[in-house]
Amino acid sequence: MTIKIATLNSRGGDSKTLHIIKTLQDHKIDICCIQESHDISYENICKIENLNNYKVFKCPGSSNGRGVLTIIRETICKKAKMINKDNEGNYLVVELDVQNEILEIVNVYGPMTPTSRAKLF
Repeated sequence: MTIKIATLNSRGGDSKTLHIIKTLQDHKIDICCIQESHDISYENICKIENLNNYKVFKCPGSSNGRGVLTIIRETICKKAKMINKDNEGNYLVVELDVQNEILEIVNVYGPMTPTSRAKLF
């Protein structure tokens, strides 16, 4: 089985939701890790989930930064669940059962300030 994985830094994603959806469709992406998703609305997350049976896991950031989304096409795995995240929108870990193999997808946004970086890493 081939799994297509992509990563995108959306730099504030709500206005880029249509681009994200087009990328998922055009490239038949199975797993997509998006960083700087702090402003993607609930309505737009629903649009993504309704597209080709995707499940979206979200770890929101502040109103002006951070935030990660992990988007999983439900047809590639039996189960997907969030197993860890921080409270600041820097990382999110999703566990998948793909053909009886457990995969962990770690989506990380690396903060820009030295203090925030030191705290995360």
